[in-house]
Amino acid sequence: MVFWELIRVFLLCLVALSGMFTMIAVLQQFQFGLSLDQVVKVLPLLIPSSIPWIAPPACLFASCVVYGRLAHDNEAVALKAAGVNLYGLLRPAIYMGLLATAGTAMLQFHFIPEAIRGTKELVLANPEEAMTFALKKERVLQVGNADSREQFTLYVRDVQDERLFDVLVKLRKRGPNGQELERVARTREAKIEVDLVNKKVKFAKGAGGDGGWTYWSPRDSQSGTIQTVEPLEFDLPERFSLDYAKADLLNNEMAMDWGQLKDRADYCRSQAELNRKLMAALASVPADKTLSAMDEFNIRQLVTPEEISVPADPGQREQARRTYEYRVKESVRIQRKMEYDYFARLATAFACTFFAVLGCPVGLWASRADYLSTFVICFLPALVVYYPLIFMVGGYARDGRIPMLMGVWTANLVLASATLVLVWRLMKR
Repeated sequence: MVFWELIRVFLLCLVALSGMFTMIAVLQQFQFGLSLDQVVKVLPLLIPSSIPWIAPPACLFASCVVYGRLAHDNEAVALKAAGVNLYGLLRPAIYMGLLATAGTAMLQFHFIPEAIRGTKELVLANPEEAMTFALKKERVLQVGNADSREQFTLYVRDVQDERLFDVLVKLRKRGPNGQELERVARTREAKIEVDLVNKKVKFAKGAGGDGGWTYWSPRDSQSGTIQTVEPLEFDLPERFSLDYAKADLLNNEMAMDWGQLKDRADYCRSQAELNRKLMAALASVPADKTLSAMDEFNIRQLVTPEEISVPADPGQREQARRTYEYRVKESVRIQRKMEYDYFARLATAFACTFFAVLGCPVGLWASRADYLSTFVICFLPALVVYYPLIFMVGGYARDGRIPMLMGVWTANLVLASATLVLVWRLMKR
């Protein structure tokens, strides 16, 4: 009976809190520029992401409510008078905590990363809409990838539906002095069209006008209205490309399955070790030889000849050393980030069990039957102690200041210690 009462209150609290957090996430998506149709499609993918953060407090709340009612109605006294061992009252809470731990772990190991990947793909499935809403939010958009010879900057005064008003496009081309202004184009109204096959962005003719563009060039200082047959076009920005988004997710720990985190951490560790060897080999090459002499150190099989065929110029050598040093730091940073999330998913899941058992002595001690008092008793420790410890100590672990396992499990060890002390004091009395 106690177990099913715990499950009922836990599910009630979980649904209420997940609804509240999902509403906050929906508002954030609107601020990011998603349309109502996109938000409705993304909504089922947003719900699982909040559960790992609210499941532990929900376990604590359920235990406090149920055991607080037992104490308030003197049922705990009756059980003790009947000779029932109070340790037996902990079993329903342990069972509920273990079930919540298993469910939270399953969500974090696969379902939540899959939801994050699906959300990213859903948003970028319609790049025209994504770019239009980015313009609606920021009124300016940098287009043209970083390695492109041409760079476009797009300004708009207003965006309504898919129509852009007072469009101003500045084209810059790479020259001897860097990016130089090549041309400025302006039109009263236009619409974005994306060619996914060729990965090109085009401006269709104005939806409410004749589609004329006014051009100005600093070279000849001439301007005029030109009826274009072919609209302006440029490369699709990388951040709106689905292929780029999938590649970018390789370094997003939240979008990776649990097993992929360890594989990615091992790969980054090997890359860091490779670049350390390259730095050591670079320092060992005589100053009058090129870096291709590094094959004497038996590391040619680790890198391509193009990477190591660098002239013996001191400036280029220093640049190569800095490049290898940067690669080491970046690989170590990603490695620690992946390792932290690998262990943190387990720690967050087991927190459900600790919180569920902690609620037993707290509920019996408080002896409250009302939900409001129990809510305050439950969530103050979680907000003031548990989550601050997770973020603070976890940040130290990701930065390498403390051992990884210490950073991951410190909050749970504090929680487990408090649980054992309170259970011991309850049984002693």
